[in-house]
Amino acid sequence: MDDGGFSGVRYLLHLISQNLALVYKPSMKDIESLGSRMSETSLTVILPQSNEITVDTSLILRIDDKRLGVGYFDVDEIIPDIQNGRYLKLLVKRHTQAKGQFTEAKDGEN
Repeated sequence: MDDGGFSGVRYLLHLISQNLALVYKPSMKDIESLGSRMSETSLTVILPQSNEITVDTSLILRIDDKRLGVGYFDVDEIIPDIQNGRYLKLLVKRHTQAKGQFTEAKDGEN
């Protein structure tokens, strides 16, 4: 594997859920919520609530979008849908990984 000379911490990513989601630039309300964590690569992600996983800020999301390409994103904030509990709003920003830092696990790989 060409790791581009990367010698730091490497991550093996496991697929725990795959969903369709609505991805867009943060609204003014989201920007206020992010405050100093707002960056040029921040996005808002709306996805269906699921009992499969517990979403927390330690997760790294892989987003594959025709407009954005494929990228890895850190979860900055989780905003639950308190009206009907069907969706989660995640405020995320692109993870600044070095080439070779992330490897996606194959089925059954640890």
